[in-house]
Amino acid sequence: MKVLIAGATGAIGSLLLEELCKDERFHQIIAITRRDLALQSKKLKELKIKSLSDLLNIDGDPNFDKQDLDNIDVLFCCLGTTIKAAGSREEFRKVDFEGVKILAKKKKKIKIKHFLLISAAGANKNSPIFYNQVKGEAEEVLLHHNIPQISIF
Repeated sequence: MKVLIAGATGAIGSLLLEELCKDERFHQIIAITRRDLALQSKKLKELKIKSLSDLLNIDGDPNFDKQDLDNIDVLFCCLGTTIKAAGSREEFRKVDFEGVKILAKKKKKIKIKHFLLISAAGANKNSPIFYNQVKGEAEEVLLHHNIPQISIF
């Protein structure tokens, strides 16, 4: 299987990346990152971006063959931050909502078969807690993109 992972340098993403590299079911792993990966593997290819807005153009990146992003069997979205680390609610929202939305919109270009999203307990777009509200909005936007299979954790 071919895997795309966004958020591979974070707490959850880095652990997931280690497991994916060990798992023989996955023959190609493409990691979208803003920071250098600590892990090396012959089946791992890194797609370095400067900002989340670069996700809009990942299918046109000159460092990648079009085939690299064709027919992704599984997309793991491990994007996430905290308001403190992001610096503001607006910056938090860019990562935890806009990043998910952009990847979901790419479903036609990169032919995602299964989109797996790391969300949060208590995620609810109507929550009075901003963090849970944004996570709930991200879940909802994902569900409206007609992806063949979606799993939310």
